[in-house]
Amino acid sequence: MSDSTQDLKAAIPPRPVVLSGKETYNMIMEKIEMDLAYPQVESLDEKYKGETEEEKKQRLTKYEKANVEYDKQYQVYIAKLREDVDAYKKAAFAYLEKKNDEKEKEQLENLESSLLSL
Repeated sequence: MSDSTQDLKAAIPPRPVVLSGKETYNMIMEKIEMDLAYPQVESLDEKYKGETEEEKKQRLTKYEKANVEYDKQYQVYIAKLREDVDAYKKAAFAYLEKKNDEKEKEQLENLESSLLSL
């Protein structure tokens, strides 16, 4: 591999990590409201079994606000992921084009040498 190809390959950003839906949800929700992240969300009935109606109402209001914030942060996360994927794709195509150009140049030089040696 030529030095220019190695330099170009080194310029490719790392492949973006694409999380599963559950991983993405947890990554965001754990920072907002731990009760709504997995596996905690599955045991809320047990955790809040003895709460009053007023306490439940307050908790559900808090959860509604958490979901609104989650939606905002999710949109930011997706926009950043799209940026990262686009940058990776662009750099990868540039690398492949450069690699192909070098291969074609080498083939042309070999052909030229062959013709000159006739």
